[in-house]
Amino acid sequence: MILSVLDTGIGIDLDLDGFSKIFDLFVQKDRSVDRSEVGLGIGLSLVQQLVEMHRGTVEVRSEGQGQRSEFTV
Repeated sequence: MILSVLDTGIGIDLDLDGFSKIFDLFVQKDRSVDRSEVGLGIGLSLVQQLVEMHRGTVEVRSEGQGQRSEFTV
């Protein structure tokens, strides 16, 4: 079974090596003090761990910052 989610978010900054760190715990794009609209940075790490516990994989694709991202399980 393949599940694919296409978001309308801010995309992944390819210049900052985003793909290698996107699933790390507590990784966030915006690290400013006012983080009222962002999460804790645990969601993608949690998804990856749960999927891998069931012998699956999670892949991510993005055209870059300002573009949407696609996550495939």
